[in-house]
Amino acid sequence: MANTSPGALMRFTTARSWLSQWGLDTAQVDAGDAAPRVSVPVLMVVNGCDDAVPTSHQAQVFEAIGHQDKERVDLPDPNHYFTGTDQRSHLSGAADNVYDWLHRHGFDVN
Repeated sequence: MANTSPGALMRFTTARSWLSQWGLDTAQVDAGDAAPRVSVPVLMVVNGCDDAVPTSHQAQVFEAIGHQDKERVDLPDPNHYFTGTDQRSHLSGAADNVYDWLHRHGFDVN
C-alpha cells in the first residue's frame, strides 16, 4: 500500500535507499537502531498533523541520532505528504526551512 498511493515511499528516496524500503513489510532498516550511527548533520522536519508517522516516533528517532549537529523543525499543521489545497503554504514553509538549513551547512542551493 505504501508504494501504490499517490505519495508512495519510492518517490522520495535515492535509488539505493529505495531498494531497502520497497514496502513497509520488507524494509531493511529500523530508524531507532540506525539513528545512533548517523555520522552527518541532520535536519528533521516534523509535520504536526502527520497521519503516517506519529510525532512521538519522530521524537524518539531524533533523540537517538548520534551526530551532534542535528536540528528539528516542528511544523504544527502539515500532514505527511502535504496533500490538499490547504497544504501548499505549509509545503512552502517546509521548503524554506530546508533551504535555510542547506545554506547554513554550506550547500550550494541556488
